[in-house]
Amino acid sequence: MCELSLRSRSGNAGRVALSFALLLSMCFSPGAIAQGCSKQTYAEALRLFGAIYPELTGRKIRLDFVAHPYLESDTLPLGFDIGISELRPTPPAQEQTSEADRVGHLNAHFQFDAKDHRIISIVASGSFVESERQENLNGLVDAHPDWSVAQMTEALLSAGARFGPDQKDALIAEFPVDKLEPMVGKIQITSTKFTFRGNNEPPFFAVMDWTIYFRATTSGRKDDYFVSIEPFSGKITMLGRRGRAPK
Repeated sequence: MCELSLRSRSGNAGRVALSFALLLSMCFSPGAIAQGCSKQTYAEALRLFGAIYPELTGRKIRLDFVAHPYLESDTLPLGFDIGISELRPTPPAQEQTSEADRVGHLNAHFQFDAKDHRIISIVASGSFVESERQENLNGLVDAHPDWSVAQMTEALLSAGARFGPDQKDALIAEFPVDKLEPMVGKIQITSTKFTFRGNNEPPFFAVMDWTIYFRATTSGRKDDYFVSIEPFSGKITMLGRRGRAPK
């Protein structure tokens, strides 16, 4: 049995990641997630990393790469992490802020399909994608299960979010379509929504983020994707390929 390796996160984010793992397990066969990372796969991950976080390009940031192959394997696994560490050199060469310190911490887990080596999912966390602010907001909303949409919106904006529920057009304007299209194909956004809570009835759990659904077409093939976007600075926290679109 193969297991989808999504880096666990505390609180509500962990529940969302678990739900996402279950969704993918239904969309892809067990054989789709296995050993066999190639140089092309790793290069594709770097290109995707730069595409969804274009503000990082050109800054000569050194990345961390973490994989967990089996001892007997002669290839890297198709699930691995790429990130930026907050750790400073010891001892520091000089008292100045490093590029990584200015950017903040970021960890992105990539999962590729063993059959075609195309991306299945990316799940990101860290200060760069506002994880702590998101978890604090979600904790506040969870502590008030009786809050209305208006009250949750007020809490969101008071926490400093740039992209509230009425900022759909501004959010879409910052979605990096032109950066993603060379890798996934021509993008058509099919729907966009802001989610306050994950359940419509108790037990409630806060989500408080955006989802953009899109269809990508390349070489006659159409695939459906989604991205989750945090509301504070509009960074992508999750990308998933939902499977081949119906003809």
